[in-house]
Amino acid sequence: MDAVSILNQRAANDMSKGADQLSQPMDHLPAHQATSFTLRDLHFIIKFAQEYRGQQLKQLVHALCPAIYGHELVKAGVLLSLFGGVRKGSEDQASAPVRGDIHCLLVGDPGIGKSQLLKAAASAAPRGLYVCGPSSSSAGLTASVIRDPVSGAFALEAGALVLADRGVCCVDEFDKITAEHQTLLGPLEQQEVNVAKAGLVASLPARTSLLAAANPAGGQYNRAKTLMQNLKMSAAMLSRFDIIFVLLDQPDQRRDERLSEHVMAMHSGRGDRVKRACQGSLQARSAVSIPGLDSAKEHSTLEERLKMYSDEAQDPLPMQLLQKYIAYARQFCHPVLSDDAKQILKEHYCQLRQDSLTNEGTPVTARQLESLIRMSEARARLELVQVVTAQHAQEVIELSQEAARDVQGAAAGASCLDFRVPGGARAGSKQAEARRFLSALGRRAAQSGNSFSVHQLFDLSDHLQLKVPDMRLFIDQLNDAGELLKKGPQTYALQSVPTHVSQPASSQISNYSAASQSVNN
Repeated sequence: MDAVSILNQRAANDMSKGADQLSQPMDHLPAHQATSFTLRDLHFIIKFAQEYRGQQLKQLVHALCPAIYGHELVKAGVLLSLFGGVRKGSEDQASAPVRGDIHCLLVGDPGIGKSQLLKAAASAAPRGLYVCGPSSSSAGLTASVIRDPVSGAFALEAGALVLADRGVCCVDEFDKITAEHQTLLGPLEQQEVNVAKAGLVASLPARTSLLAAANPAGGQYNRAKTLMQNLKMSAAMLSRFDIIFVLLDQPDQRRDERLSEHVMAMHSGRGDRVKRACQGSLQARSAVSIPGLDSAKEHSTLEERLKMYSDEAQDPLPMQLLQKYIAYARQFCHPVLSDDAKQILKEHYCQLRQDSLTNEGTPVTARQLESLIRMSEARARLELVQVVTAQHAQEVIELSQEAARDVQGAAAGASCLDFRVPGGARAGSKQAEARRFLSALGRRAAQSGNSFSVHQLFDLSDHLQLKVPDMRLFIDQLNDAGELLKKGPQTYALQSVPTHVSQPASSQISNYSAASQSVNN
């Protein structure tokens, strides 16, 4: 028995057809797996693409999970994962295939609506699965070996990633399955599950996009900690995701009023109240928008361009039509990068590489460039075009910058995530300067007592020639990170005094690396 029998059980085909299926490229589906379209479906797709030319992304963002208020950028990232990029190298046996599927991770406080977004994505995908992390195992996500009750022979049973081949797999509570993360590293990047159990050696196709949702380890997201520390997740696992969104529940009176009216309308079950709530939200957005909105749209942010306003109000696209539109784009649209898009992505990548050397030493590799290419292809595929334009590339760069800015806190202009293990700071970086400062402060505390005035902290900074632009902000950030405790007016103390002067003042020094991102701003 070989690996293709997994797909044979689902497609009811013989062994030879299953073997041919494994050799098919990702973007060219076999006839028995290709989505069928009626003349009415094709008429709708053509009419939608022509009527909303250049505005398809806004309309689809409005159609994806309308029960969740706001979060336009997050919905845009989920849509890019649903459409996906173009798989390359699958026809060339001599080269390794390069995945086109886009992996997306949603991190945030409870009650934001992450699970509903995942369920909506699984419903909108032509082939989607939704699983919950605590009720899943590594074998349930990849593959397992079972014994046939009739013949007594061993057989392979597909997991969620294999069953969602050429589709989308949505995993909720992703932070609860940290033991299974090592098993997922290979399938997420190589897009196949390699099994060697009970005398069976097989490679199962897992060409799927992973949409995952995770909650912070402490219940609420702590902006004084890094993403790795909030999730208790390895750097290798986080680097598999093309884009990561952090959703924070922050009080905002105006937004809370619109959100409460939206939630009350959805729970009332009355269509008229839902329409009034949506209309009120659109009017509120128009009221706070700047005058001359039409002329300012070209210079507004991507989030503002994706919002619906009162003059654009209309019913969202039904889920069935959204699913047909995504299936048509994935099946027939295979965009390529234009010269302008290549130049924009190249310049942005080179700038990121340069910034990684001069600022924080944040690692930027070719994996980030491949993520930008995949999302640019998905952005063009969303508009049913065969060429990725400069505008598509620019919007993808802006989306990645906004997502990274939320992850990194106040680090303006950041476009990639720092997945380094805390403690590997380079000399001259903010983390290294904080460690040097706290180490010297710990030596003084061991000699003359654990109490320091602001003037003493400034004197120590001058003595060490500390490379920080704003010392007061530096002290405040150390206080927020819990390294310096404020005992009184203009008086601070170390959280703990080290017993060995060669060691850092606290094992929590790495928490400061994320909190100090705003020092340069």
